[in-house]
Amino acid sequence: MQYDVEALRNNVAEKPDDSDAQKELANALFNNAMDLSEEGKYEEADKLILELIDFADKYYENPDVLFNYGRAILNSMPIYFGRSSQTDLKGKINHLRELSIKTQNKQLKEIIAMILVNAIYDFSLSNQTPSISEFSLELSDLSRTNPKNHTIQNAGAKGMMNTVLYFLEKNDHVAALKHFKNLMKIIEANPREEMVDSRKLIQLKEYFKY
Repeated sequence: MQYDVEALRNNVAEKPDDSDAQKELANALFNNAMDLSEEGKYEEADKLILELIDFADKYYENPDVLFNYGRAILNSMPIYFGRSSQTDLKGKINHLRELSIKTQNKQLKEIIAMILVNAIYDFSLSNQTPSISEFSLELSDLSRTNPKNHTIQNAGAKGMMNTVLYFLEKNDHVAALKHFKNLMKIIEANPREEMVDSRKLIQLKEYFKY
């Protein structure tokens, strides 16, 4: 079902300080963009996502706007990968990071953690080693600074695991060991959680003689 975005735009124009009007438009932009992408109409979907990015910049104090913006970027990453340049992808991640820092919004932090996990996997497909190192470092920092956040901790563990496996495939054992140590910090800080594949974790422990 397509929302009447134009009517909701007019509603915000008439009531620019109405948080509910802002929420309704952000939600409509997200849902319409996702529907269009499922139909293969990627250019039309991208226009709505770009509008939502601008909308989030303007109404960043509204947590509902931020949530819809964040989940739009999260859900559209698979669409952009392979259709956009690495620079464009990283630009969207950087913008999300900046808003996350600016607003200190919990949901946005969780979303960027999940996006970083996806980015590590996606960029590994094209052997973008510097970007993978950068994303992993950021994810490790997020995990360290948000020790009580279950979503971020799980994302950190999954991202570190993927990074370790990537560097092992590249025979870069120094980098693999570095990220394995970061993985174990997260695992040991969450002893009651099964955060990654237990069989692979056992194999890595044996490999690194941990």
